[in-house]
Amino acid sequence: SGEPPMNIINGFFFFFWPVSIASPHPNFKGRVNCLAFHPSDGNIIYAGTPGGGVWKTFDGGGSWIPISDGLPSLSISGIVVHPVNPDILYILTGDAYNFQRPGAGVFKSTDAGVTWFATGLQWQTGQRITGEDLIMAPANPNVLLALTSDGIYRTSNAGTSWSRVSISVCNSIKFKANDPAKLIAVDPLSNRMLLSSDTGKIWTN
Repeated sequence: SGEPPMNIINGFFFFFWPVSIASPHPNFKGRVNCLAFHPSDGNIIYAGTPGGGVWKTFDGGGSWIPISDGLPSLSISGIVVHPVNPDILYILTGDAYNFQRPGAGVFKSTDAGVTWFATGLQWQTGQRITGEDLIMAPANPNVLLALTSDGIYRTSNAGTSWSRVSISVCNSIKFKANDPAKLIAVDPLSNRMLLSSDTGKIWTN
């Protein structure tokens, strides 16, 4: 059609790990659910996988190490890095695309992923609850929202306690760029978009 190649339109992407995936089921190996970046060091990146936990690179993707192997769930659906203190990390467990990989809640690290401890949002893997997304309020890093198959959960005290603020099962959530009190979440099961104007305390259609 005379159009430029897609790598020119969208920028050039290349595989940096793994460079090849073996048979017999290549489409199910190597999937990554989420990424998070160090706020000041571009070489430090975190990757959350559906069955292999959280991986970390210190060299911009040249090599990776697993940092969450001791957790009760290695299915990761959300990673958040504190914007001021990057040693503080949060992860949401449970793979939304595979109920055979349920979660165990939200976990927190205060040493850049060396050790992890449970937050106030926890459940048993036998409950088959999965995660969808995890987000931190840009104006207040103590406020986080977790999208799960059990609804939307919110904390205002850096994960110590959580409350379920909506029963909707949403798969995407964003803060409004020029108004950090407003959020929009997408509920694909009921074809709705939800709006909050108070950092996620109250939601309306």
